Amino acid sequence: GPDFDDNAIDNYMIDGTNRWPNVTNKPNLTNFRSTIEIYYRKCAQISSVLIDALLSSIDDFDNERKNIAFYSFVNHTSLFRLNYYPRTNTSIDIQADGSIDSSPKFGVSHHTDSGGLTLIWQSSPGLEVYTGSKQEFNDGVWAPVDPQPNAMTVNIGDMFQVWSNGLIKAPEHRVRATPISNHPRYSTAFFFNPSYDSIVEPIINTNTKQRYRPINWGYFRRQRFLGDFADFGKEIQIEDFYIPDE
Repeated sequence: GPDFDDNAIDNYMIDGTNRWPNVTNKPNLTNFRSTIEIYYRKCAQISSVLIDALLSSIDDFDNERKNIAFYSFVNHTSLFRLNYYPRTNTSIDIQADGSIDSSPKFGVSHHTDSGGLTLIWQSSPGLEVYTGSKQEFNDGVWAPVDPQPNAMTVNIGDMFQVWSNGLIKAPEHRVRATPISNHPRYSTAFFFNPSYDSIVEPIINTNTKQRYRPINWGYFRRQRFLGDFADFGKEIQIEDFYIPDE
């Protein structure tokens, strides 16, 4: 969209608006916007097929609830990001007090994606997924997810974990920093998200114990978005909506 002023009403959206580069006198960017928009639409088409297949794979699903979940993507609120990871010295880091930090360096810290699913393309290794539940429970290991030729990585999001009643997990993942000896790393991430007014809840039949309370996606996304840019304490997680055994 156009480059609105920061206080323009058009910018009052949970995820903001597109701010396209000025292509004047930049012939190499002439087709940038059209290329990104085509890629975005293709990712949405692929994701719609995948979501339908994944929802249908859930055991003992309620057909009406499954349809509500699927059609929540008719007016989807998906995001597309272009990521650049510059080369960095990953072996040591000199702190302000002169001490040396030799702990692993990361381009993106560990997290789960909040939406339905994510399509990832990556130019080189760096992405890792935790094989356990969460790193804090120390019940797994970090495994590399290296890029494959002519393929994308599909990542399950928090909302799909809720739809599946916890049967299909949203994996915690991270990106290691790019070593100084490597080429810079690039990746694209398409986050397939439902409409903001969607109520996300398990699509299982009512005779099965529901593990999560209903979640309004717009509220959940807003809280996660705020946590991306400021420290408001503990970031919202689907575990906050978990229904434990009595």
